[in-house]
Amino acid sequence: MKAYCYILTFCFLLGFTACEPEVFPDDSPDSIADSGTVLDDSELVDSECNLGRDDCADGFECVELEDGHFSCEQVTPTCGDGMVNGDEACDEPNASQDCEYGQENCTVCNPQCQQVNGNTAFCGDGLINGDEACDEPNASQDCEYGQENCTVCNPQCQQVNGNT
Repeated sequence: MKAYCYILTFCFLLGFTACEPEVFPDDSPDSIADSGTVLDDSELVDSECNLGRDDCADGFECVELEDGHFSCEQVTPTCGDGMVNGDEACDEPNASQDCEYGQENCTVCNPQCQQVNGNTAFCGDGLINGDEACDEPNASQDCEYGQENCTVCNPQCQQVNGNT
């Protein structure tokens, strides 16, 4: 009976004053398949989609058919469709592959929707990056013997005056 009520609501919304009950002889989801995609016993038929609104269930999208009607059609899962499905571990194929500066490791979503180690940038990684002025955080903080002043790389990868 639940499905039949949805059909009556759908007919009313389309402007019909009545629908013929014999068109849908029983209230099973299979009997109303011609009115739209039935997802399962707990889902609504796609009457909202038929009215041009995209109210299809997750994994379905509203598409216009050749006859001008609309139907909820199942979406073929693909990487980047906004849903983690199939063998995907994530679903952000266009996400940055870089960790936040300072992280020595992180996991990111690659273009194939798999989680992989991200590119790192931190003080002491051997490269001058971010706001670093140098990249020798373990360097001596002392000037060479006899120098009256010098700059050295401190543990935060910034150049500072060395100890004389």
